[in-house]
Amino acid sequence: MLRLAVMQAMLGFHCEARWLRHVRAHYRDMFPFIPQDSGYNKPLRAALPQVKWVIRLLAKDTDYWHDTD
Repeated sequence: MLRLAVMQAMLGFHCEARWLRHVRAHYRDMFPFIPQDSGYNKPLRAALPQVKWVIRLLAKDTDYWHDTD
């Protein structure tokens, strides 16, 4: 599920329903399970705190974290 969310963000899809239709049409072989709209939204929203934590952890590991310019 997280791979789907990362790809969605990287490819610039804002509408989750449109994204899932695109995945079913073009990336079905990459994802053995593609959830329905409601099966995608609910777990994704629930995982938001963990995703934010990982982003913050990765950001702290860069030189830009302490950059004040």
